[in-house]
Amino acid sequence: MQKIMTLLISATLSFAASAATVGNTIGQIYDIAEPDALSEIESRVRSVDWSKEMNKNRESWHAFRGVPLPVAKETRTRTYVPFYTSLIDVPDKEGRILYPKGYTFNPLQHVHLPQRIVVISPGQEEWLKSHVQDTDMVLYTHGDVITKGESLGRPAFILDPTLQQRLDVKVTPSIVQQEGAHLVINEFAWNPEKKTSTALLKLMSDDMLSATSDVLSTAFNALIPAARAECKTSFLNPVTDIGWSCIFPMRIAGVQIVGGEENASHSDSPVCVCKGGAVPTIGLKTSFWEPKRIIDTVSDPYCMMPLGTTLTTPKPGTLAGGLNENSTSKRAFQQAHYYIFPAWKILNMFYDIPCLDDEGYDVAMMTEILPQWNNDILSLIINPEALLFANPISTITCSADAAAASFGMPLNALFWCMGSWGNAYPLSGSITSTDYVEANAGIAARTIYMMGRLGLLWNTSDDGCYRELAPIWRKDRFKLQMMRPARSTTCLPIGREGLLWTGGKHDPRKDNFMWMMFEKKDCCVRYSGSVM
Repeated sequence: MQKIMTLLISATLSFAASAATVGNTIGQIYDIAEPDALSEIESRVRSVDWSKEMNKNRESWHAFRGVPLPVAKETRTRTYVPFYTSLIDVPDKEGRILYPKGYTFNPLQHVHLPQRIVVISPGQEEWLKSHVQDTDMVLYTHGDVITKGESLGRPAFILDPTLQQRLDVKVTPSIVQQEGAHLVINEFAWNPEKKTSTALLKLMSDDMLSATSDVLSTAFNALIPAARAECKTSFLNPVTDIGWSCIFPMRIAGVQIVGGEENASHSDSPVCVCKGGAVPTIGLKTSFWEPKRIIDTVSDPYCMMPLGTTLTTPKPGTLAGGLNENSTSKRAFQQAHYYIFPAWKILNMFYDIPCLDDEGYDVAMMTEILPQWNNDILSLIINPEALLFANPISTITCSADAAAASFGMPLNALFWCMGSWGNAYPLSGSITSTDYVEANAGIAARTIYMMGRLGLLWNTSDDGCYRELAPIWRKDRFKLQMMRPARSTTCLPIGREGLLWTGGKHDPRKDNFMWMMFEKKDCCVRYSGSVM
């Protein structure tokens, strides 16, 4: 009983027993009825040295891990066809099957990638200089590619596991290019003892490197002009930036402590049973919303808004975002960063609830170093399911999701839809939208979905007994709160109609945006304080 009381006191944050339950409100998420409810959070937030917590050694950031590969022992050329097989049935609006599960196709029969992809390991820069062409995309297997790009004088990208698998890159250095309906992979024997000719190195002059940057800038930003945003240098202020009221609704043992907006539970029972061990164990069902990730969507590349800094200043126009306002169908492009932000761990709160992830602050993903984010064609090759879901017929079905998200929570079954924010595909930085604020919300949501496709997104199970990998997101388990350029005190379900919430949030400078991602947590807590 003492454990139950400790859990209740900690989880409710000293809420009065008479705290009111607030009803549904379209376009906003519930104000807190008890003014003193967040005082404990605010007190702890002010006592934490956030700069120390968030300014970690960037060499250890997950974004730079990539896929280290062995060096090539011999020079050879081989071909590869990146077939894709659908893992699910793809329906139309009426539920009729457009593409059945098991449908297999070759995406190279539908798209053409003009650029070559050059994959190297750190230390192979001398080889690169003698083989690179102006329009090539240079990928490193791992390491701080931002610093590498600065030394090369051109953008450098990271080879993530999905890229490595879809392009079938096995060794370095390698050059991949499309020829017809297949990929040609040239592997080059690498002998680090053999020095490259000085005369050959001189072929790569400073002028050529400058021209390379210009060509890449033109290729990536031909349709979307760069915005004139300024990277704000103010550090994240957890007290004023984060909408702590978004942790609600909260339920403990089936009792709703404070109301809010979420889909109904599959079971109203206050008790949960976990069967993972030899003997099933019984606990109390607990659920709340955790401020778990920070996402920024920026026009200025490498603008790390929570850190209040810019990692580097690339050549003007290179990898920059913006909005194309010269067409009836406006199209925006933004870079995005995905930060692991373990707020409860940093604040040392809710540790009576053991299902919180034991993780530290990290930069998990940066789109500036992902080539598929910056190239729609490459994105379609790496994630060919986009050809099945991002077609007009599949997109029409998203109207049902848009209606659901505008009056409640989105539909998980239509996972390729983001309600009124557009389609989750292609997994790149380009999105069609008539509203720039809504477009940035869509890019933030797409970033969450992309983390799932990269194998980096986890959810707690409905019964609260374990964590499960989420390659396909469950949209009703995520909410977004806009922190900058204009702070919102409410949280948004994925896909809520922009007319309901974007008023007063349009910055004339087409500014950079920062969002807090809240994730629903379900826990089955037994008396001993461990998850079954």
